[in-house]
Amino acid sequence: ARPEDGDAFITQALDLLRRDYPYATLTFKTLPPNIPVGWLDTPSPWSGLALKRRHKRPLLEFGDGKSIAASLKKKSNKSRLNRLKRLGKLEFREIHTLGEFDSVFDQIADQYDFRQGAVNASVPFREDPLKKTFLRELMQHPGVLHVSALMLEDTPIAAVIANRETDNVSVGVFSHSPFYAKHSPGKFHLLFLGAALSEQGFSSLDLTPGGAWKDRFATTFDEVLEVTVHFSSAAARRARWVVALEAVASKMLNRVSIKPETIRALPAKFENVTADKIVQCARRWLWDTREFRLYSIDIETAGRTSAKRMMSVNNLGDLLQFAPSEDWQTRDNFLSQALYRLEGGDRVYSVSDENALLHFGWASDHVKESYFTEVGQSYEYPTGSSV
Repeated sequence: ARPEDGDAFITQALDLLRRDYPYATLTFKTLPPNIPVGWLDTPSPWSGLALKRRHKRPLLEFGDGKSIAASLKKKSNKSRLNRLKRLGKLEFREIHTLGEFDSVFDQIADQYDFRQGAVNASVPFREDPLKKTFLRELMQHPGVLHVSALMLEDTPIAAVIANRETDNVSVGVFSHSPFYAKHSPGKFHLLFLGAALSEQGFSSLDLTPGGAWKDRFATTFDEVLEVTVHFSSAAARRARWVVALEAVASKMLNRVSIKPETIRALPAKFENVTADKIVQCARRWLWDTREFRLYSIDIETAGRTSAKRMMSVNNLGDLLQFAPSEDWQTRDNFLSQALYRLEGGDRVYSVSDENALLHFGWASDHVKESYFTEVGQSYEYPTGSSV
């Protein structure tokens, strides 16, 4: 909309949406300072149906670009970059065409979903199949998106899909590979991106609210609005009560050093717990006798075996297809453990079909000893073992 039509546009758009979706809720996560919000403050049919929250927004301002250049010249950063370059050709690349976008998109989406699933219990591209279609459509309109990737040979090891604004760029998708975590590919990508944006005349990179790492990169902060619009008056009233109760509960939890997200996670943890299952667990704990066996095979013998189906190695797409098969399992816990192990240098071997992860197994070259809780014993592996 033209600036003078900003408030009129959004109220009319909301009227049309409510006509087709009378009980829906629409959330704008981070409205930047230049967005028209007069419709929220003046008496109007929508001002009473919208809830506002303010968030601190971290910004990386470029200035003359000298601070970013100086950071890249630091001894520690140069050392890490050199180690990355020894692994193959390293290149910061901007993505301009749909063909280039398609060539790296699936790997970027897997890296993004994998990390988001591990950290935030959400896999955005898999939960919203239209997300990819939407971004592909935007790529066909020059000047809307700013897409870049840090490439190691032909593989993106970090990437940013961002929205272009008048004088800044706002991060939408930020991905980086867990396989190169010790080399900090995400950090270097943001530095290279900042240098490129500075040369292109942009003043800042909007890192968007949320995440402690963003505060470390930010050079300044401002405020953005989160606006949730309820199309139903009853839903709006309920939402205001929930917000008020959450504020009171948050203050109480802070006094006893309990994080609100810990409480929110409890229902999912106990969703499948029943009295029968508790009794079964108690019986196993009191009367079970277990024998724990370790098997080994030498590499030469393993090389002579035939396999009808080859496994994938370090395939994030396979891991993202994990579905809990036991009551104590959750997807976010599985992905969190997988992220920890991959960033630590372990390898995962997997088999999957189009719908599910069928099998996975881990291998580590740096484990010398394990403690097996099932039998309360430890075991020291022979030198040169991959566990």
